[in-house]
Amino acid sequence: MTSSFGVRGAPLLQVLARGSPLAPYERDTLVPLLATFCATLTAVLSTLHDSELLGDQDETGGRRNSKVSQNQLPFTVEELVKMSASLRDVCVGLVELAHPDMRMSAITDTSYKTMWAHCFKVCVGVVRQIHLRDTRRMFCPEGHWLSSRVSLPLGNCQTAPFVPRTSR
Repeated sequence: MTSSFGVRGAPLLQVLARGSPLAPYERDTLVPLLATFCATLTAVLSTLHDSELLGDQDETGGRRNSKVSQNQLPFTVEELVKMSASLRDVCVGLVELAHPDMRMSAITDTSYKTMWAHCFKVCVGVVRQIHLRDTRRMFCPEGHWLSSRVSLPLGNCQTAPFVPRTSR
């Protein structure tokens, strides 16, 4: 449990989700674990039917069984929703690390672009699987898939630039 906390005292996933550079030890500890977890979870999620993942729904649309049996997936639906929110934010942070803005490029080591890209790919795989299930069964709350860290203007969608947060 202590290995999930960095030198800064914050959980490393939160540091990664903010797009903050990690110390080499933190990066070398977290990224392989995160990539392996996401790749494994993507493989498991792709083999489960919606009813195995989310439980059966009754006539009113409520869930009769919100805890999946231990041999299928050891997460509740609520834990899966929280996990998808964390991984959604991690994906945004990974984009910032792989493609830093001009101010951050001086302190960000760009030689790890390939590693960040791979980690992004496997994290997106999990988020995509959960989002696919959510589009069919709608178990995530309203606005769950919109990150507060990315600003998309609704007026002109063709010129919606990525706007990173202003304070680092």
